[in-house]
Amino acid sequence: MLTLDYRLDPAEAARAKGVDIAAADATALRYRLFPGDIVLRGEGADFSTRWGWVQVLDFALSLQAVVQELERDGQARFEFTESNAALLFRLEQDEVAISSTYAPGRLRVPFPEFREHVRRFAQRVTGDLTPSAPPA
Repeated sequence: MLTLDYRLDPAEAARAKGVDIAAADATALRYRLFPGDIVLRGEGADFSTRWGWVQVLDFALSLQAVVQELERDGQARFEFTESNAALLFRLEQDEVAISSTYAPGRLRVPFPEFREHVRRFAQRVTGDLTPSAPPA
């Protein structure tokens, strides 16, 4: 079973509450607001970040692009901003094989399940970070 979750840095989350998200530009939304950590683990590997600076909104949006790349090309790569760390995705028959450059192991997830996890994750992240959304 795949776990895909996130944790915002508490200090940055508090600071971001005062930001007018509607007035923020795309660069601020994807690369300056909402830093935290990603939880990505399952049987065989834990690719969770414990760095405190991963841009959560950018990660969620990028995972949606990963799904599209897998459908089109059978492989994709996500590189963490300002780091050499990356997640590697490869479609192998009906499963996604996930590995990383920063932690050992490999996750294998049926592609339909991975696509659904990514969809729900992106919806939750964008919903949580929208000012009108109820607190989580």
